Amino acid sequence: MSRGQRGAHAIGIRQSGMAASGAAILLLVLTTGAFAEGKLERVVCGLATDTQVSSITPTSEFSSATPAIYCVAEVVKEEAGGTLESRWIAEDVGSAAPANTLIDKYSVTLAEGSVGPAHFSISRPDKGWPGGSYRFELWLGEERIGNVPFTIVGTRFDDGLRAAETGDYEKAIALWLPIAQTGHYLAAHNLGILHLQGWGVERDPATAAQFFTLAAQQGHPPAFTELSKLFLKGEGVEQDLGKAYGHVLIAVRLGDPSAEEGQLYMEKNLPPEALEAGRALADKIIPSE
Repeated sequence: MSRGQRGAHAIGIRQSGMAASGAAILLLVLTTGAFAEGKLERVVCGLATDTQVSSITPTSEFSSATPAIYCVAEVVKEEAGGTLESRWIAEDVGSAAPANTLIDKYSVTLAEGSVGPAHFSISRPDKGWPGGSYRFELWLGEERIGNVPFTIVGTRFDDGLRAAETGDYEKAIALWLPIAQTGHYLAAHNLGILHLQGWGVERDPATAAQFFTLAAQQGHPPAFTELSKLFLKGEGVEQDLGKAYGHVLIAVRLGDPSAEEGQLYMEKNLPPEALEAGRALADKIIPSE
């Protein structure tokens, strides 16, 4: 049996107009007695960044940038029937959510004999995992048969976000610059915003364009939106109406709702040759359906 779930997220972290966001695994092995739903002989739960049972190694910390956290559960049960339910809970994440917030849950019906691996997973919130304490619970009917605590630890990105939220943009830049240069698209995007606005640094649209390009190369939709504005105005880059429309189309196709207004504006106001060039550019990156 293999079932997965991708959680709907009730948690997040605050922002100030900017974007917010390792193979870590946690293992729990329980030997249980009889339960009302039938004798349950053995439960193995593992939290991981992939679904491979063989990769499970004990640890208790995940990065706030972890794309998804998986539970691989193996259950040995003598009798058929019963409902196995996973629950993901944010115990203490500060102001991001109330204590013991239920983030998501998923249930499956058990069959007789060995059941596993059953895969349960939850994806990172758009703004990144808030730092703090969490737990994964596994329930059989009304009995909790597994309880796996884990921690989300902060990163340089999180520290930079906190600095920016308090207006310490120079500290945010110092924290984000090294990770932006190694592929952290959210850090790169935020550095673009700071250089474009002149927050914590002299205003420099050309440098902002470079950071937005770094983020766009990682597929970050809002970075394409920002680049489209710069190409439209000729700010920090040479004005190119075709690239302006092409970049806003890419952003829309990647799912950035903030790009839709720009798309409508350009389709109404740009010359046909610019729209044609823009479509050709966008189709090379994200073919239209």
